[in-house]
Amino acid sequence: MTALVLDRTTDTRSQTQSHVVFTSVDARLMEHEGRNMDGEPKMTAAEFDALLPRLGRLTVDTVKIARSVLVDGQRPSEAAAQHGTSRQRVNAILKRVEEAAREFPTDWRRVDVWLPPELAAQVEEWAQRARADHAGADSGNSGAA
Repeated sequence: MTALVLDRTTDTRSQTQSHVVFTSVDARLMEHEGRNMDGEPKMTAAEFDALLPRLGRLTVDTVKIARSVLVDGQRPSEAAAQHGTSRQRVNAILKRVEEAAREFPTDWRRVDVWLPPELAAQVEEWAQRARADHAGADSGNSGAA
């Protein structure tokens, strides 16, 4: 099985571009059950590529399946047939992509560094606080239309 390993540390987009990408991706992913009536894809190739670092280690086939539905506009059942898998697996892949898109703001960066214990504890505390603030902001916006 071939795995695609992605670098999670590079993100050169500006905050304004990131916010726009996240908003449009988020809205399109909410309707991932098949394509629009006009066959319009759920996201652009650039939006999909921006999500890849958030997905962790995926097989090449998994990335192809997600891209075929979200970028190319295939229905999940069509993608399942084309890739020799079940519709349920395709929907699970789409759910994973959707969760990754919502987990963190797109302008956040992953940082892996070695620190003395006291600094590491402080950074971990900041990270927990930032995640809690982000989760609170998301839950506050869920009822907005």
